[in-house]
Amino acid sequence: MKPSKIFLAAVPPAFRETATTSARTAFPEAEIVETPALADAYNRGRPDDFTLVISGLVPTAADASALQGPDGLPRWPLVTLNDASASALNVVLLTRVLLDAVALHTLRQENARLSGDLKTIARRISHDLRSPVGSIHTSADVLREIGPDDATTVATMADIIKQSSGEISEIVNRVSFVAWASVQPTPPGKIDMGDVLSHVMQQLEHDIESTKATVALPSAWPDAKGVATWAQAIWTNFLSNSLKHAGPAPKVSVTWTPDAGGIRFALSDRGPGVAPSKLAGLFTPFDRLHSNRVQGLGLPIVERLTKLQGGRCGYEPVAEGGACFYFTLPAFA
Repeated sequence: MKPSKIFLAAVPPAFRETATTSARTAFPEAEIVETPALADAYNRGRPDDFTLVISGLVPTAADASALQGPDGLPRWPLVTLNDASASALNVVLLTRVLLDAVALHTLRQENARLSGDLKTIARRISHDLRSPVGSIHTSADVLREIGPDDATTVATMADIIKQSSGEISEIVNRVSFVAWASVQPTPPGKIDMGDVLSHVMQQLEHDIESTKATVALPSAWPDAKGVATWAQAIWTNFLSNSLKHAGPAPKVSVTWTPDAGGIRFALSDRGPGVAPSKLAGLFTPFDRLHSNRVQGLGLPIVERLTKLQGGRCGYEPVAEGGACFYFTLPAFA
């Protein structure tokens, strides 16, 4: 992983040329921005950007806290230069230091993500599966006790077993889908988004008809870069949420617009929107679900799949009422 932006924060003039040349040598495609202080770097940088910071000042406790991500690790790699260290550095040596700092940061983040995934999967298995498995066991016990002629009870227990096994299957499918996507990512390619939405509409056809929903789609689609099956999972989550929460006969609109370096895809409805109290936890990363209140897997999976494709996702309230969920993907060159 390479940084898209490099901040030179309060780097002394005597070392600025060496720092700038080293940064350009290590990461020639990154944007280099000079700032007078560390605070300017983390205030100007977006949390979802991968950014390298070269600082001429030792970070204070407040700086370290601001540069820390939700997982307890620094959200960006930080290389600190002071008079003692910088005076001994040349371009070749500092270039290696920058490359090593980014590589170490990437390994730490990957290790933290994998550890979080394991904890989340363990919690989901121990918590989410307990109820449906218990229902199956109870139904089995009832079936052992009833007489052979009690067809009504047999049918009821069979329905419970079918519903519970379906819940188990859905949990296993969702958890395994995001796990496989993370450990064996599919190479990105050109996405036929019209074909992707066609599959989503077919998959949710019964729900669309039963809710009397109308779904407006664009007449044409841009060329996006990503993984079609992952994009289908994202749209399926967005649309199924609208069908459940946007009120009777929901009106849903799917749109796309150019975005910086890519394309922004959005799904909006005219429902009640998301309560302000729930906004902070909407896109909780999958690997941190174990440390938060138990919630659905849909939007955390969207967050993971979007990041794996080099994009970002989010929510915006609609001014005239409603909800808008969006995700971005790189444009296919």
